[in-house]
Amino acid sequence: MNRKRRGALLLALLLAIGALTAGAAALEEPGKAMVRNGGSFVFVVREDGTILGWGDNRHGQLGAERTKLLLKPQAVADGISGTELLDIQCGNENTLFLKRDGTVWTCGTASRGAQGLGRLDSSVKTPTRIPDLERIVQISCGFGHNAVLDADGHIWIWGRNDFGQLGLGDKGARNRPVMLPLEGITAVACGGKFTLAQDREGNLWGWGSNTRQVLDAGNRQAILTPMKLEGFEGKRIVQFAGGSDCAFWLDEEGTIWTRGRNEYRQLGSPDAKGGSWPELVKVDIPEPVRTVCAYSATTAALTEGGNVYIWGSTSAGQLGNGKSPNGTWPVRVSGDAVQVAMGSLISSILTADGKVRVAGYNAYGQLGDGTKRSSYHWVWNGTTAWDE
Repeated sequence: MNRKRRGALLLALLLAIGALTAGAAALEEPGKAMVRNGGSFVFVVREDGTILGWGDNRHGQLGAERTKLLLKPQAVADGISGTELLDIQCGNENTLFLKRDGTVWTCGTASRGAQGLGRLDSSVKTPTRIPDLERIVQISCGFGHNAVLDADGHIWIWGRNDFGQLGLGDKGARNRPVMLPLEGITAVACGGKFTLAQDREGNLWGWGSNTRQVLDAGNRQAILTPMKLEGFEGKRIVQFAGGSDCAFWLDEEGTIWTRGRNEYRQLGSPDAKGGSWPELVKVDIPEPVRTVCAYSATTAALTEGGNVYIWGSTSAGQLGNGKSPNGTWPVRVSGDAVQVAMGSLISSILTADGKVRVAGYNAYGQLGDGTKRSSYHWVWNGTTAWDE
């Protein structure tokens, strides 16, 4: 198959996948390519099943028992092939892999039980199966806590819990998965210190940190058990994502709704004033959005037309356009995109021709260009999602 035809076929597949983030179901077609960002590291799954990675590996979060920093793309996720994966999701220092057989594999830090293996004191540097999880259909990572959804509509959750982000009624960390007493759940997403979910009736749920009123406009107390969210009457939500104390809900019309923390304009709307905004507002993007993804105080959207908009805290160069404002409204930074991923101070884009471009902070080699120099422009490090 020639490159042009193959690119067109893969484009159709990848547009269906979108920028798969928490709150979106994994696609089960074989041969998919993907890009995923963790805190300071990046994964790329190529169409042939090769899993490449670069950046911070000090806790084994790239799943490779080698050097602590990978400055250039290398084969990672030892023992796992991309052809058997449905999804990869990354936290600050840990990674989850969802296989097609419904099993979940983990690597990275054990801090506060993030691995889900019963450990609190040692990193896991190669992907290891979490034995308590079966028939899983979706995975998500926050800043130290994790949530997965099984085929029966139950959420299993573990890790950090100092803000009640596990929804278990207390603030004690869990080092193994625990099932929440919710039923009929169809999607789950971890924010930084809170968790979001949706049930089959379309109801939206949330629990965890509420200091910026991202979950409940009526108070600022932590929400320790799942509560039904208000303010979404008349909106049919199809995907959602959480950052650090801000959240984003995408409706069927392609409009993003948001509330929460806003010091760096991370809500993306001139209607949101001050450091926090408790009421839902519309993100200012002039075209229908396909997917939204968030990390910390920076958010990105991929539109139906293949354009990428980024907003919020962008002082490390995440816009990739040579500018470094520390707080910006949505800015179009790329066209011809099929996926976008956000990390801590880095942005990654997979384009329709299979190339991966990265911009932003680079102290841990997360740009993959062989240096530790940050870049305010998009860096192409030679990585492709399929062969030239």
